[in-house]
Amino acid sequence: MAMRLPRSRRWAATAIAVLAALLVVDLATGPDVFVIALYGIAPLVASFGTGLRTTAIVAVAALAIAQISSTAFDEMDTTNGAVFVFTVAVLGVLACGTAVARIRREASAARAGLLAEAGELLTTAADPGAKLAAVAAAAVPAVADRCTIDLVAPGGAPRRVGEVPPAVEQALARVSGGSAPEASRSELVMPLAARDVRFGALELGLDGSSRRFGAEDRALAEELARRCSAALDTARLVEEARNAESELHAAYGMLDAIFERAPVGLAVHDRSLRYVRINDHMAEINGLPAQEHIGRAVAEVVPEVETVEADMRRVLESGEPLTELEVAGTTAAAPGVGREWIVSYWPVRRRDDRRVVGVGAVVFEVTERRAAERAVREQTARYESLLLALSQVGEAMVVLDGDGALEYANPAFEAICGYSTTELQALPSVFDLIVEEQREGARRRAQLRLEGGRGAGNQITIRHRDGHRIPMEVAGVPLDVGAHRQLVVVARDIAARALAEAERERLLHRAAFLAEASAAFDAVLDEDATLNALARLSVRDLADTCVILLGGSAGAIRRVATVAHDPEDEARLRELVERYPFANRRAHPLLDVLAAGRARLVEHPDGADIPFEDERHRELVAAFDTKYTLLVPLSARGRTLGVMALGFNAKVGAGHLSLFEDVARRGALAIDNARLYEERAQVARTLQRSLLPPVLPHVPGVELAARYLAAGEGNEVGGDFYDCFPTSNGNWALVIGDVCGKGAEAAAVTALARYTVRASATLHSDRPQVVLEDLNAAIRREAGPDSRFCTVLYIALSPRADGVKACVAAGGHPLPLLMRADGRIETAGRPGTLLGILPDPEIHSTEIFLAPGDTLVLYTDGVTEVSPLDDRFGPEILARFVAGCAGSAAPVIARRIEEQVLEIGGGSARDDVAVVVMRVCPGLPTPFVADEPGVAASR
Repeated sequence: MAMRLPRSRRWAATAIAVLAALLVVDLATGPDVFVIALYGIAPLVASFGTGLRTTAIVAVAALAIAQISSTAFDEMDTTNGAVFVFTVAVLGVLACGTAVARIRREASAARAGLLAEAGELLTTAADPGAKLAAVAAAAVPAVADRCTIDLVAPGGAPRRVGEVPPAVEQALARVSGGSAPEASRSELVMPLAARDVRFGALELGLDGSSRRFGAEDRALAEELARRCSAALDTARLVEEARNAESELHAAYGMLDAIFERAPVGLAVHDRSLRYVRINDHMAEINGLPAQEHIGRAVAEVVPEVETVEADMRRVLESGEPLTELEVAGTTAAAPGVGREWIVSYWPVRRRDDRRVVGVGAVVFEVTERRAAERAVREQTARYESLLLALSQVGEAMVVLDGDGALEYANPAFEAICGYSTTELQALPSVFDLIVEEQREGARRRAQLRLEGGRGAGNQITIRHRDGHRIPMEVAGVPLDVGAHRQLVVVARDIAARALAEAERERLLHRAAFLAEASAAFDAVLDEDATLNALARLSVRDLADTCVILLGGSAGAIRRVATVAHDPEDEARLRELVERYPFANRRAHPLLDVLAAGRARLVEHPDGADIPFEDERHRELVAAFDTKYTLLVPLSARGRTLGVMALGFNAKVGAGHLSLFEDVARRGALAIDNARLYEERAQVARTLQRSLLPPVLPHVPGVELAARYLAAGEGNEVGGDFYDCFPTSNGNWALVIGDVCGKGAEAAAVTALARYTVRASATLHSDRPQVVLEDLNAAIRREAGPDSRFCTVLYIALSPRADGVKACVAAGGHPLPLLMRADGRIETAGRPGTLLGILPDPEIHSTEIFLAPGDTLVLYTDGVTEVSPLDDRFGPEILARFVAGCAGSAAPVIARRIEEQVLEIGGGSARDDVAVVVMRVCPGLPTPFVADEPGVAASR
């Protein structure tokens, strides 16, 4: 199907067709029919559907044809031809007028329709962009050949709605830049603006058509732009309202979130100061759940915080907030515990209403912060006191910036260098005080410390203001103050303390020497070892030679120790002292010191000035280049025990004299203590031997063995004892006991027990129970106010042809172990009460029979308590140990028990140990073993 022509072209074609048809009719009829006047019909037809230009063309064409037709026929009257031609012209003019009127009417209708459609589109469409696009589409071709709407983006760049021809760019730029809109016959550009807000521009254009824009079109464009602007402004306002509503909802949500989750206490109160709203943090501060606050007064909830209610009422009355108030008190969250808060109050008002309807509160707990601040203040005060104390004791401190300029100097540094702080700050760098040869090294070390490098203290030398040098020991650490790093340097004057340090070192050396000497003296209680240690210590650290002589007079002097640095010198010195003793020289200074008891320093810078007995004597004296001899008496407890002679090649001062006097006193006291200890130990050993049988007797058919170990140093009498003696009628008594304590008191009770048992056993040999009862009465009678007790095991032995009958009685003592010949272990007897405590002790007698090969083991508690913490040799373990000795002779069993005790005790016994072993000989009778008698087995 052929494309349909536009409406204006169809009317133009019809008008031309009418004109052609009239021309054909005119040519066919000739002059007889005057068709010329009908040519005016063609422009009228064209005016019905074409524009003014087309109608005018058709009218001109009709007029031209009419003119040609009137002149082509000679028969036509000229006047009539002119009338016909004029008629055609008039009809053409009427047609043009009709076309203009029709075009205006149609344009007015189009404009009205466009405005109506635009109004409907702008009010119905939802999206502003869609609205404007629809309006642009409706304007074409109703009022223009093209319509473009350009919107200005929020950033200022244009955003097009609809088709945008390039010709609009400059006009839009002018509108966007604030210039006045432009208008021409073929183009209209109108701004889109409302309430001082520019949205963009609307552009209408005609592309080559005969139409041109007039005042009505400009008014249409202005109205259309105004309506589009109003629509855009309405959309903007709606969007802003929606955004505002969204922001309001978000703000309300955020406010609720802040109120509920804020890390501070928030609360709102009414005018009666009752809680209206409170967050969980405030409830936690007050110590009550949040729901229990609502409707309750502040004074009721926090009665221990006194200022809260008064401050809130001030806000209600004044309408002004109170901020950052310091509040302290206690709440139910921690009763009795003082807490601190920062509180702010503000008046609560309704919108557009100045009346105060309540009070809001914000509470920050600062209890820990305030405690920390107080701690910081206290720490700062301590630091300031420390700085002051450092300055007062001469410790200098300076603070330097990165270039070495002074920031701070304490008074001690000012006193050391001779400059004031003002003068030091005027210097380009404090490093200028350092001597030239050390300056650069000091700068490098300071820079290294500023950069965070490690470094120990070092020594530098500075110049005093008067020019003399001052050696100093310095150390620096970096200090960050804001964005700047400084160097804190602590310094001390080494020269000022040199003498004090030297004196301290001397005193420390003296104290160490004396402590070592005391430790050496305390290590042993032996006279020769003590004096040898004294001599070697003296020569090792101070003297060149040392000779110690003991004796209270010239005739009693004897050499004890001779020490020198070199072994050969020591041998020569020993020969000198032994071959040429001091006792043969009545005028020797050593004898004066021995007699007076005071130390003496003898100087002989040219060598010893003494008569020589022979050439060897001269050689021995010449071997020693001794310039000074220090003679110090060994005095203790008012007696002079001897003299210590010290030889020195260097000068001897008062310090040496006082030191060796102190050492000599300590050595002499140690010697005297050793002598006293040896005397006491000898007395103890003698007394101990008197309390034990010198030898064990021979009991027919029985092997006897005993072992005795005294605990401690051996200078005290032990409390354990044993005995074996005949009673009557061929019977024997075997006794072992343990007296409480040690020393003379214990020895007295031991002697009492031993001899009381012997006396009573003579009368009651077959009644062990009576013997122990007599002993109990004797102890109670003789003990006096210092109550003593003991444990005793008494066994009455009656030898028989087939064995030994034994009657066992125990007075608080461990029961003996009975080992049968086949190795079985039993406990013989029954336990009894300690002796010396009760008037009527509980004692039982038990008879047993010992066959050949059977063994009785008697022991004191020193055996089973050798290791009381872990019970390594308790009664059960001892029984198993004895069972392991089955078949052994009595001396072997006793010795093995002793060895086991010493092994467990680490070579010594914790308490006195006594062991007595009696074994019935398999082949009766057997003589007593003579190589291990009783006392010979003691230690």
